[in-house]
Amino acid sequence: MSSDIGNKLANKELLQRRQMELDSLLEVIKAISTNESEEHLYKMYAFILRAEVGFDTITVFYKSDQWEKTFSMGEQQDGLLILDERWLDYKDIIHISDIDNTEAYSFMELLVPVYHKAEALAFVLLGRSKIDKLFHDEQLRFIKTLTYIIIIAIENKYLFKRQLAQERFKQEIAMAEKVQSMLIPKKLPNNREMLFDAFYIPHYNISGDYYDVIAINEAETLVCIADVSGKGIGAAMIMSNLQAMMHVYAKENLPLTELVQKLNRHIFDITDGEAYITLFVAVYNAESRSLHYLNAGHYPPLLIVHNRVKELTQGCYMLGSFKQIEKIDSEIISISENSHLLLFTDGLTDLTNENGEILSEELLRKYVLKILSNENREVPFSQKLLKYLYTFKGNEPFTDDISVLYWHIF
Repeated sequence: MSSDIGNKLANKELLQRRQMELDSLLEVIKAISTNESEEHLYKMYAFILRAEVGFDTITVFYKSDQWEKTFSMGEQQDGLLILDERWLDYKDIIHISDIDNTEAYSFMELLVPVYHKAEALAFVLLGRSKIDKLFHDEQLRFIKTLTYIIIIAIENKYLFKRQLAQERFKQEIAMAEKVQSMLIPKKLPNNREMLFDAFYIPHYNISGDYYDVIAINEAETLVCIADVSGKGIGAAMIMSNLQAMMHVYAKENLPLTELVQKLNRHIFDITDGEAYITLFVAVYNAESRSLHYLNAGHYPPLLIVHNRVKELTQGCYMLGSFKQIEKIDSEIISISENSHLLLFTDGLTDLTNENGEILSEELLRKYVLKILSNENREVPFSQKLLKYLYTFKGNEPFTDDISVLYWHIF
């Protein structure tokens, strides 16, 4: 008779425990469905484990981009501040003493690994329970189930946040690409006095390269090319500032030295000296056939007249490094009929082929002269140079942004 009463009491206790476990799991699912915070879910997890199984010490190691200790409660030991690589050998809940019975782990009872397919998402360490010394299979199953529900919910939150971040990044990229496209002229002059041809190859979708041709008046034309340090959205935004200022100052028809000083001050103010721009700018007067240029730390453009090549080097150091440029030089040169200028960013001469050879200035000059000696004028200069670049690099990728502006003065 007494054994029957004992069995009934045990069954009643078991049913009560099962009902409490079920109620706890339903509360967690409800919290997940109402999108409670990660902090709230961890607190629920700790409360349930303390109330149902008596755990007062909990440590959660969770892997997002890297392993981190994302939650802890109760007494901790310094040795458990980092993940123990031995845990990666275990896929199911296990007693810590079966892994390590040293003093460092003496206050911990269970290790609960959480995996998605073959990838470990989390490891949860549970301290000594105040209720049970030995856990029943049902209790271990409940601990494992509860832990999986919590960690998978947190993983889903992380994935959702990452997806939102990726969407925001895509929007920022799209905006920056739009800004970048505005830096590249849609149409270049092609008339009796001069012809322009250009191409632009971004290393990524966005770069900090910029070139432009701006009519100042009927006789004068400003031509420039620039390259900002760094890549991506920030570089595109800095260069968009330069473009806007270039158009403002070009219309004011400022002397080149004054124009460059103003540009330098503007770039320094918006970047606080943490970015710099190399710039080549020139003003061509079609009536006097004179070219006034200034090179601010940019790769020297090539002026080619009757197979003779001159580098345009006079100028100053790059823009944005200092608030004031102490010394600026410029040069005025006469332009003969049938002169050619090649302006480019340093990505062109940094190009490397499959044999590790760099497209040197000597090789570039050689091929440019070859193109210009070709009588076939139907194929634009840019197409011929592009064909050579792809042939030269072979299967090697472009490792930097490349902008090329070809200028033929008749």
